Amino acid sequence: MKIEKVEVQEIARQFGTPVYVYSLEILRQSINEIKKLSPVTRYAMKASSNVKILQEMLANGVKIDAVSVYEVQRAIRAGYKAEDICFTSDVFFNADDVNYCLDNNIYCNCGTLGMVEEYGQALKKQGSGSAKISIRINPGEGAGHSKKTNTGGPY
Repeated sequence: MKIEKVEVQEIARQFGTPVYVYSLEILRQSINEIKKLSPVTRYAMKASSNVKILQEMLANGVKIDAVSVYEVQRAIRAGYKAEDICFTSDVFFNADDVNYCLDNNIYCNCGTLGMVEEYGQALKKQGSGSAKISIRINPGEGAGHSKKTNTGGPY
């Protein structure tokens, strides 16, 4: 069996197992197909935060959707600018997270009114940062599967 003309056994010999292998050709094809659907394309980093994948996304004009400040920081280390990153969450896990977003002008997509309130209070206290945010609305329909993870619908 081969992946992009490379024997799987050779990959296992060179890198050991288990190993993750991605097809750059298929990744680029997928990016091109998805970019046809919308003027702004974002990659959900929770799918994979592999720096090479992030750099390929960046090289192809794909922006980032991050669900944690750690992901925001990883995207920046991969070469992304703050204006190409959207932090989407239901909460700031601590005061450092909201302050990091304000200090670095990270656009926040807030999933709860509590998060909006926390952002506003931190912005007022700090006196700097972007006042622009968006609000994510859960219509109550979807494929939620756990009380700990809400994927847009009932549990």
